[in-house]
Amino acid sequence: MPKPATFRVYPRRFYTLEQRAWCIRYECQTFFEPVMDDYEAGNQTFEEAQAWNKQWLLDWAKEAVDRL
Repeated sequence: MPKPATFRVYPRRFYTLEQRAWCIRYECQTFFEPVMDDYEAGNQTFEEAQAWNKQWLLDWAKEAVDRL
């Protein structure tokens, strides 16, 4: 699996090992950093942030395909 040159730092005070692994896997697979601002601010659960990032990626991919 290709890895980005650098990963965003996922502080331990916000992320479990499993959550950090998901974020890094998201970066490796998509080449995008997951947007976790609302999670880190306490406005979303990790699961809500995860679902938002997946939906954003699906929307982005559909728009990219439509432009082609």
